[in-house]
Amino acid sequence: MKNKGFTLIELVVVIVILGILAVVAAPKFMGLQRDARIADLKGLEGSLKAANEMVYAKAAMKGLEHSQAQEGTPSIGSNAPKNSIDINGNEVTLHYGYILPNEDNLKKILNLGEDWNIQGGGITARFPIHITPKTAPTLNCYLSYGFQNWNIPQYKLETSGC
Repeated sequence: MKNKGFTLIELVVVIVILGILAVVAAPKFMGLQRDARIADLKGLEGSLKAANEMVYAKAAMKGLEHSQAQEGTPSIGSNAPKNSIDINGNEVTLHYGYILPNEDNLKKILNLGEDWNIQGGGITARFPIHITPKTAPTLNCYLSYGFQNWNIPQYKLETSGC
């Protein structure tokens, strides 16, 4: 009676071949993850630019394109101008008609999920905000959004660590 099946040698040969294929395929797979992170950041940059143009157009219609973000929160009853607009039921704070770079504004305007980390920014436009994918292996994988010359939006992609 002849048994059907693999011998131990055949099994070892198959495992070695699978190991070699894994070593060859792993760098390509890692490259795909990097490319996916970069594509996500580029898509996020495009979304932020488009949202900023939409917000600026709406702000210009209300005459808010020359108003800078206020230092701190105006007190109740103060005469400080309201420098924000309503976008889809969310109040978005502005700086010269553009989205003020802070976590609250970006979450409202871009509907960012739990896949992103947001660092920096604040209640004024002095500091840029950095948005990084949570899966990024290093800190050099982010989109930075802030202002140049105090009133011009600036976007910077850093992808060397993706």
